[in-house]
Amino acid sequence: MANSADTFTVLQGNFKEVYGDLHNLIPDTAKLMKLIPFKPKAKIGNEYVEAVKLTHEHGVTYSSSDNNAGALVTLATPIPLTLLDAKVTSSAMLLRAQIGYDAFARAEGGDKVAFKDASELVVEDLLESITKRLEISVLYGASTDGLSNVPIGGITNATGTLTIVCSAAQWATGIWVGSENAQLDFYNGSSKLNTNGAGTITAVAPATYTLTVTINTSDASTIATSSASNTVQLYFTGSYGNEMYGIDYVMSNTSATLWNIAASSYALWTANTYDAGTAALTMGKLQSAIQSAVQKGLDGDVTVLINPATWANLNTDLAALRRFVEDSTEGELGVESIKYLYSGGKMDVVAYNLVKQSQAFIFPKKGVNRIGAADIGFKLPGGDNGFLHVPDRMGYEFRLFSSQAFFTPFVAKLVKVQNIVNQ
Repeated sequence: MANSADTFTVLQGNFKEVYGDLHNLIPDTAKLMKLIPFKPKAKIGNEYVEAVKLTHEHGVTYSSSDNNAGALVTLATPIPLTLLDAKVTSSAMLLRAQIGYDAFARAEGGDKVAFKDASELVVEDLLESITKRLEISVLYGASTDGLSNVPIGGITNATGTLTIVCSAAQWATGIWVGSENAQLDFYNGSSKLNTNGAGTITAVAPATYTLTVTINTSDASTIATSSASNTVQLYFTGSYGNEMYGIDYVMSNTSATLWNIAASSYALWTANTYDAGTAALTMGKLQSAIQSAVQKGLDGDVTVLINPATWANLNTDLAALRRFVEDSTEGELGVESIKYLYSGGKMDVVAYNLVKQSQAFIFPKKGVNRIGAADIGFKLPGGDNGFLHVPDRMGYEFRLFSSQAFFTPFVAKLVKVQNIVNQ
């Protein structure tokens, strides 16, 4: 390229004009990013702090009318409400992609259209890729089951090639399709099993819930041996211990400290779980599931996230409290959206292929957010945009960055449904 410094300046200018920061260009396939909005929030020290009300005032004085003629009533001692600071730590993600100089040669003249033509595929894939990883973190970040909790005996080894057969309950097709070449870490509880490098996914077979992974032969032997007597949890490489607390973790927590507050100390800091009874999810079970949150104050419209296989069951469960939201065109059967009425409002049922087949998640439409310093965008810390020269290489690099966390002050209004079996 004739004058690389000048050309790079022109291309950076084109980058800013064509793509901006990309904070608002969420892909159409992204559901959680739309259902759970991002709210920028300033840090206090290393954390985001939000006051949460956990108990009421209790300094109430009672008096019968007979006391009016007698001695003065002694007032009860004030017992103040409990207001504690929830402290949330955001988790950063950065995704890189590189492209050679030759691909940009035609953009040297400063043509923004030519620049977009040369970069559009890479930029779109970057955005879709990091959005998918972020949505998986919002759902399953810090989950003790990881991306999948592989049952005992579910992993076999053939000289460094692992065949991993997940259970139907722990499988979400959306997590795995397109994940060939992604890297995995293997854990038994808090113990990392692959100590000589990550495993690489080489094949995905959704019909049989099977992954094929190549990995160091010593690690492969360790993982298969552990699998013979223990469950093994799968995580994207580097994510264990570094992800935000996702929806599954928050809804499963009953006693541990969450965001600086002990769930064991306050009923309003404990989410709710409902057992579907190792059977299909029905409208009646959703009505039963939500009642525990209603008892704790849930009111208003909620979202219900389910696996598409569960949607298929609900779509045939024609019950009195269901109403069709999207009118079917002539000749079509079924509906695009399902809403159930419950005592506090409406349940908007959303099918999403990132949700594991045995689970459903219920949360209010208001008060559930993603907070942090940066939603997905090309703006890097320090103000630079994410279009860079690659040092010692003939090419450019795009970088997408995010720093955020899932958070809600209304933990008691969340419900996790488990042990769903789709028939």
